[in-house]
Amino acid sequence: MKKIISTLALATLAFGASFADVKFTCNYRTQAVAFSRVMKADSYSATANGEKFQTYMLSNTAYGGDSDTFKMSASNDFGGVNVRIDPKGSNGTLTLNEYNAYVKAGAFTLTAGYWKDGVMNGAYQLKNDADASNLGGETFAAYKLGSMFKKAITLQVDDITSFAGSAHATGYISYLGEFDALTLKADLAAVSLDGATTWDGSNYYSGLAARIDARLETWDIQFVIKQANITNGQAQRALALHVQPLAWGALKATFGGSLGFYEGELTEYNADIRFRYADGPLSVTFFTNLSRITDYGATKMDVKDYNKHVGAYFLSSANKWTAQSNAASHSAMWNMLAIRFKVSDKLFLTGELGDIVGFKSAGKVFGDYGVEAFVAPGFQVFAGKNCSVSTCLRIGLSNLLMDSDKYKDIEPAMSMAVPVVMRVKL
Repeated sequence: MKKIISTLALATLAFGASFADVKFTCNYRTQAVAFSRVMKADSYSATANGEKFQTYMLSNTAYGGDSDTFKMSASNDFGGVNVRIDPKGSNGTLTLNEYNAYVKAGAFTLTAGYWKDGVMNGAYQLKNDADASNLGGETFAAYKLGSMFKKAITLQVDDITSFAGSAHATGYISYLGEFDALTLKADLAAVSLDGATTWDGSNYYSGLAARIDARLETWDIQFVIKQANITNGQAQRALALHVQPLAWGALKATFGGSLGFYEGELTEYNADIRFRYADGPLSVTFFTNLSRITDYGATKMDVKDYNKHVGAYFLSSANKWTAQSNAASHSAMWNMLAIRFKVSDKLFLTGELGDIVGFKSAGKVFGDYGVEAFVAPGFQVFAGKNCSVSTCLRIGLSNLLMDSDKYKDIEPAMSMAVPVVMRVKL
């Protein structure tokens, strides 16, 4: 399947580029850590890594370094192609992060290719790039809709080109139609997964995904179902439902959740609540997620950690952007609040704070894993409409409120870091 999808995408790319209107876009970033200080180290792990009470000045690679996004799009009345190549650093490394093509036929569109960042309905994420001020996920939106846990079946659940957060070559057909007050968009995808290329009657090595988005006058409703790898009957399946009210004026919201199944048994469930308020110079964003791995899921699936941490981050002696993070509970909550205020066309004040709470639960595989949190006041300065420099003072904490008897060798950790990001968009 992967060869078929890639061949279709590249053939359409070559055919379409010869007669289409072509558009080029380029984004450039320099991302650095100007200052990093470990204020208080977890003696159990930080001492062993040689990071206790270390101070580092200026690294232009650890926080992401120099990176570019170069994209070419070509389209006409019945089709188009997209290619995104991302140069990285000073060694000339090039990464092909997106290549796809599409053909239109009335209300239907056939698309095939690869998307590193996935194919999601961005409106449901409520993640506005301006609100993030170009800073990383550990300071703004650490999670997309779905589970908080690595390798969870419902990680990035509404991305129809990935399973468990891992992107694959995909082909999908979309339908868009209007029926009085209803606008309906449906996507049906075939995802190429690793493994054999044949179906022997019992094992199926590709994945299927369907996403239905029904937009009414006052509500937008999205349903997703994904099925991956039927191998000896060990199927993985994800279901998700999210809704958005459309009549709340300056306040936008997303509510919903998802379920994950393995071998027909419930392995995980999660719920998302998201709000974004924007009026005049002020925008306020609040995200919260509750995620749980069941006893069955913890036993059967290789799910051992959160997908991201938000606690004490620091620049290590090995020049790596490192999390001094809690061990993961299998019942956890993530919260994030971001505020952005326009002082003038050139200056925006920003502030973010958030946490991950590992809940205490019954069962042998669970425990009280405490809290990790951060606060990050900062600002963004614009030299022009698409050229800005962002920075903040990020204070992170880990291993808070842990069970003192069970984790007596682990102390709280605290760090201070100043990331600096320059971005130019053309």
